[in-house]
Amino acid sequence: GNQMHQLVLAFSLALASGRPYVTTLEQYNDIKKGNMTKSVWNIPSRMHVKPAPPLSSFQGTGSCPGFRAPHLNCDCVFHQRCPTTVTDRRDIYMRQIRPLLRPEVLSACKVPRNDTLVIHVRDGDVAMATTKYHAQPPCHYFHHVIETGNRGLPFEKIMLVHSNQKEKVNWCVKDIQTRHAHKMVEAPKPTSVAHDTCVVLQAKNLALTTSSFGITLAMMNTQIDQLFVVDSVTAIVIIENAHTKQPKEVSDTEEFKVLRMIEDFELDPAELCAVFPRAMHYRVPVNGTIRAMAKVGQEKGKIKNKRERSEETKRRYFLHFDKYAALIETNCSAW
Repeated sequence: GNQMHQLVLAFSLALASGRPYVTTLEQYNDIKKGNMTKSVWNIPSRMHVKPAPPLSSFQGTGSCPGFRAPHLNCDCVFHQRCPTTVTDRRDIYMRQIRPLLRPEVLSACKVPRNDTLVIHVRDGDVAMATTKYHAQPPCHYFHHVIETGNRGLPFEKIMLVHSNQKEKVNWCVKDIQTRHAHKMVEAPKPTSVAHDTCVVLQAKNLALTTSSFGITLAMMNTQIDQLFVVDSVTAIVIIENAHTKQPKEVSDTEEFKVLRMIEDFELDPAELCAVFPRAMHYRVPVNGTIRAMAKVGQEKGKIKNKRERSEETKRRYFLHFDKYAALIETNCSAW
């Protein structure tokens, strides 16, 4: 997913500056160096930049109208970028990147049915993150989409897409499987990157999480009817000062990282709806995470061990979020 973001940024810079080619590093196709994209993508070392459509933001002016970064700061990964919209990025994904997909990938899975909700859950290093810029959503988000997301009705079938990294599996995987066992559509075990890519690219109903894998593929999906996205990132930065009750000041670096996540995870609801008219946008409310954690803080006398308090905090956030806060829901009719 991060490599897809890098390609989009490279093509946007090339389009804005009128450059004819984008070149890539050797690692993009070197599976021996840990890159698993080779089974899915055929990314050449040099790619021709196709002209932008007439109404695009990119008209080869020779430069970006203004970089979306306060200053050059290597702490901000992907710091140099042109201002783009979801529409701009969708065009780059579809015209420049999707043609690089290996043809056999679309046959690597059984295409999800129209009544099936495909859910991507993030496993791995940030599977249980509740802070910083990969904060994962509570399981309540997935349950809510399953039970009400089908035009106000529940989905009949659900299919989980996750990497199943042994000890780093997101708690929501088991929670969904237990609560909605009668709805599960089981994929063959073990799955592959090609299989999961195939499923997400052809899902009619797709619920995403805080992960670049799902959103970059969603931007290349031509079959989507209903798309669900969740913002669990901005709430952990735009918070009140505990003493003054005023918005906490954040550094330029922090602010840019949040703006970068809004772009990378396509979290601007108005822009998203311009591309996906049946999108649903959910947001963990400001202080929603902190409010859930505060309950644990009040029980320090009962839970004395710091590690135990941390585990209890995560348990309440992921498994019992709706007892402490409510998601903010926005559909495209608002725009």
